[in-house]
Amino acid sequence: MGENVFNLTQDVITFKCRMNYSGNNRPQLRWFAGGRNWTGTQGTESGVASSSLTLAATSRLDGATFKCEAFIGDNSSADIRTGVLWTSDTIRVKCKNNLILLTYV
Repeated sequence: MGENVFNLTQDVITFKCRMNYSGNNRPQLRWFAGGRNWTGTQGTESGVASSSLTLAATSRLDGATFKCEAFIGDNSSADIRTGVLWTSDTIRVKCKNNLILLTYV
């Protein structure tokens, strides 16, 4: 699978993760895939920690699995990891075939 040489409009993938919590320490939800952190948008609803992550479906994402994890800050230099909340299915990005065959008579 190559790059988008025909400049087709790319599909979008959106993941959402949320959890209820109580207390003063609001968990931060973080996204991980392919050995790196991905930046999501944090929600602001009271009593609910939430995050969404929106990505263009590029060939680089083919075969990736995303994880949402919750972390709680404890006013020290280290965050407390609470565990994986959700894991995506493996992403399969396929090329669309939008070529038009022209026949001249």
